[in-house]
Amino acid sequence: MKPLSEMTTEELWEALIALDASRPEDTALRLALRLELRRAAAREWPPDDAPTPGSAGRAGSQDG
Repeated sequence: MKPLSEMTTEELWEALIALDASRPEDTALRLALRLELRRAAAREWPPDDAPTPGSAGRAGSQDG
């Protein structure tokens, strides 16, 4: 099994589903997986208003 920090959102989601089926009482592990799922999602799908490479500092700048 991969370390959590190297798993994709799809892999983490599948792990959560498997955990729900096999160990529904393991709240600590479920919370850890959900936290890592959020981190992976932020890595894979940055917010729409996040600057893209090459655009930093350009948006909204005006002279004068």
